[in-house]
Amino acid sequence: STWGLLSFAVASMAVPGRHRPSAYQASGDDEVEKERSEAAVRTASLKRHIRSLGPYPVFSRDWFAMTASLQNIGAAALVDSAAAPTEPVASTLWDRSADVVARLMLEEGKVNLCLRNTRDWKILQRNLWSNADFKATIYGKLKLTEATVDANAVAFEVNMGNLLRCCFRAVETVQTTDIPLLVEHTVEVLQYALDNEPQIRAFAPSFLEGCQEAVVGHLLLGVFDQIEHLVSERLMELIACHNVLILLIRFVARFETLFGPKDLLALCATASAIVLTDSFVTRPDAFLSADAERELVAAWDAAIMPLLAKPEGAALSSRLRPLRDLVLRLKMLHG
Repeated sequence: STWGLLSFAVASMAVPGRHRPSAYQASGDDEVEKERSEAAVRTASLKRHIRSLGPYPVFSRDWFAMTASLQNIGAAALVDSAAAPTEPVASTLWDRSADVVARLMLEEGKVNLCLRNTRDWKILQRNLWSNADFKATIYGKLKLTEATVDANAVAFEVNMGNLLRCCFRAVETVQTTDIPLLVEHTVEVLQYALDNEPQIRAFAPSFLEGCQEAVVGHLLLGVFDQIEHLVSERLMELIACHNVLILLIRFVARFETLFGPKDLLALCATASAIVLTDSFVTRPDAFLSADAERELVAAWDAAIMPLLAKPEGAALSSRLRPLRDLVLRLKMLHG
């Protein structure tokens, strides 16, 4: 009928201000659901890789398989670290979308495992460096070229370093960390480097960014960033017992031109955090001998001040104020 045709024509007319969705255009809800689905797939894949981590002997078949999984985990850790806020936040791991890796590592109970695996590797690495016959024996048992073994070792250390740095940004992770193990590992890594400087410098062209010598300062700084949530007395006993404060300063002074400014400044910031604690304020002689005090003053002028003058130093200048104030007092004391 005429009225039927007219009704159809009116219904077909475009109404000003109204958008007619295309049949080929996904709605906003569809896009959100798609993103959630893709994120769920990525998380499930990441969880499988994290679950595959285990206490495997270095250079065993399972260790090489774990190193392959670490490539994926380490890459995800870098993404999370880049998206994380620069300042501490009050929310928990389960509230923050940028901490998926740390949350999964905590839920699966893998943080201390990775710390132990890393320490096991560094112990073996030091033996390989110091004993050529031992290295020849170990490598001779592997059906791989030396270049392949070395490449896997570097990948393991770099990705494990990225993973641990990502995890140590979260208070929940730090609270479950084997602190004595971390302190012992830190001392072993830095002391060996100081005792074997030519070896470290010869090794340097291979890789520096991501090696444990460059990473342990960030891990220990992560602990001190959360010290108010820890049993600080036990931590400070370990710091004093192992002479960690002057060890950090010696490493910075010795390798100021070899390692990156950010890594060295992390060591300086850790030293400054130690100085700020009640334990140091009440018993400074437990952490620094008279000779170590003079060593600190010399290192401040020769190495730390030049680091603070670099662009990377500006961001950490305020964090190093306790250490600077201590140096000023020591200068007055020792002349």
